[in-house]
Amino acid sequence: RCSEVMRLLRPTTAAAAVASLLLHCSPPQHRRAPPPRLADDADEIRIVCVSDTHGFEGQLPPVPPGDLLIHCGDFAPDGGSTVRLRAVEAFDEWLAAQPHKVKLVIRGNHDPRSATFPVSGATYICKPTSVTVGSVVVHSVPYTRGRLREPIPPC
Repeated sequence: RCSEVMRLLRPTTAAAAVASLLLHCSPPQHRRAPPPRLADDADEIRIVCVSDTHGFEGQLPPVPPGDLLIHCGDFAPDGGSTVRLRAVEAFDEWLAAQPHKVKLVIRGNHDPRSATFPVSGATYICKPTSVTVGSVVVHSVPYTRGRLREPIPPC
């Protein structure tokens, strides 16, 4: 079922790729601490996806409300380590201001290998993994330099 749906979708954008991965096809395989839980009785989950903000997230129009905010990569601008450090801090503040209970950040090719989001509590995904959020399993494959060395989460 999952492979058929993914073949039909043929994602062409980051948001479409995430949408195609939001299929509950296998048990989760966590590689990091799980994100905060949504209410167990939640029948619906509203997912909001953004990507490629490159340090300009503060100039975005208001992000729609929802339960889960996924940033699909490239939150950091080009620049040296000082610029990127400031960008991570500013991005964390922006994430904290968003109303979504759960926030996932999937590493993009411009993003640092390690970043923490202590203010927002966002989960930074740097390896292929699956994260369960309510009744949805998010399978993600973040940017990896060179060949992918980690197994892709089964779908």
